[in-house]
Amino acid sequence: MEAHLLRFVERVRCLSDNDSSGDQLISTEFNLIRQKSASLKEDYGLTTAVGEIKENAKKNRYRDILPYDQTRVCLAPTPSEYESDYINASFIKGAAKNRMYIATQGPLSSTVVDFWRMIWQHNVKVIIMACREFEMGKVIFIFHLFSFQVNTRHLSTQETRKVSHFQYTAWPDHGIPDMPDGILGMMELARQKQGNQTDPVVIHCSAGCGRTGVICAVDYVNDLLLMEQIQEDFNIFDLVLELRRQRPSAVQTKEQYAFVFHTVAQMFQKVLEMKNKNTETSASLYINAVPAKTSLKSGSLGNHTDPNFHISNPVCGCLRCCRCGPTMHQSSQAAHSKMWKINFLFSVNELLCSLTSQYNLIQTTLVYKLAM
Repeated sequence: MEAHLLRFVERVRCLSDNDSSGDQLISTEFNLIRQKSASLKEDYGLTTAVGEIKENAKKNRYRDILPYDQTRVCLAPTPSEYESDYINASFIKGAAKNRMYIATQGPLSSTVVDFWRMIWQHNVKVIIMACREFEMGKVIFIFHLFSFQVNTRHLSTQETRKVSHFQYTAWPDHGIPDMPDGILGMMELARQKQGNQTDPVVIHCSAGCGRTGVICAVDYVNDLLLMEQIQEDFNIFDLVLELRRQRPSAVQTKEQYAFVFHTVAQMFQKVLEMKNKNTETSASLYINAVPAKTSLKSGSLGNHTDPNFHISNPVCGCLRCCRCGPTMHQSSQAAHSKMWKINFLFSVNELLCSLTSQYNLIQTTLVYKLAM
């Protein structure tokens, strides 16, 4: 397998060294992916009928990103006010038989209940969020957990579960992080939290396809590494096409596609370093694998010393109001006051926050109540 890893790293280095020609090769591959993606529906009989239903259309953040009926997540039946089984989310198979992802959009104010229904019903232990709460003036994620009671005739129980919520804060929409290290570090912690659990990992960004697809691709390759199943014909092209067969537009831009190459090359390089026990030689092999031109200067989104990267006591129900400016805070507070009128599935008993320069880890205890 080492020869296959080395060959891939060499290819990425050559693409970087060739500069414009390397960029052209990436562009050519990605354009071919887009062309093939257009025929996936016909080739595999994929449909999006459920997401197009009038009652469900309002639950989609973007009209052109709908889950395939064949891979969509179906919510279990609940009381009549939540009778729809639709949520804009797709199952994606992992490399290992017991590995599964749920790729989903950032919940809307009208779908946040459905989001937490999905978390509960699929016994999710880990959520990875590859965006900020607010992006380009839009609310991307509403992290509210309220109590919700379901009256039944024969059942009375209260179950408690813990969910770890990882948020990567330095990844702009349609862009890429400056370097892969932060993503790889966060994903390693997420894998530790997931452990040997076979329940799906929920991954989302804004639309649940671009940044979400990158994370799915990288984690998929990581599993192949752990199982030592990197074959001679391994390539990112086929992997992204397979992801797109399960979730539309997974890995959405050429830059994100290139970022998968560089991130995977870094993963392979670290494995080679461990096997060769010669970091000087192996490090020189990768020194130009991630050229400066691939870095995205994302302004405040990429500012890892931002003093607003701090979590204090929330005053309006928003977990990070300390990061909202006065105007945003006031509008946020007004919006949240309306949200209190909605019954949610869960209540927060515990909130533990651990912050690094690029990602947050929030552990919450979720309580689901079924009362007589």
